[in-house]
Amino acid sequence: MGKSRFLAAIAALCLAVAAATPASSRNVRFPEQGSPAYAIQVPDAWSVQNEGRGSVNLTAPDRSSVISLSLISDRAVELTPADELAKILLEQAKAEPFSRQEPSEIAGLKGSAYYSRVKNPQNQWFNVKLTIVKLDATHAATTSTITIASLTAQQKKVLDTCLKSIKLIQGE
Repeated sequence: MGKSRFLAAIAALCLAVAAATPASSRNVRFPEQGSPAYAIQVPDAWSVQNEGRGSVNLTAPDRSSVISLSLISDRAVELTPADELAKILLEQAKAEPFSRQEPSEIAGLKGSAYYSRVKNPQNQWFNVKLTIVKLDATHAATTSTITIASLTAQQKKVLDTCLKSIKLIQGE
């Protein structure tokens, strides 16, 4: 094997090892105190932005994905059907009405997922999946994923890994 082929093989091996090594991540708890609260593993390269009013956005560095975590604390949670709550939340986000609904969960707690789309100021469409779980009579947890239409397999894998790491802290 020639020297250049050997160096190319070593470079390829290094790239393969780097690709197989999981990116470092950090644990984010939101809110930092009290309950209910979210805990999620977020890749270090992702940004974390507290949006106030009970929500935080986690954004991929290439902006292909956003995970929005929200906690609702309101006496109306018990009396408001999840479909109605989804309608209200999607309207507030200036998203289209949901096109389909299916059973889903957040951190193993049963709820419903609602699918929609939203257009940004540059007229680009993004897919939206809003999941709602009622925690008790006055609390609901929501996760929204906002993604580009053409997520790569790697982008989807990172997003799914984040979503699977979500834990809901209750009763502290």
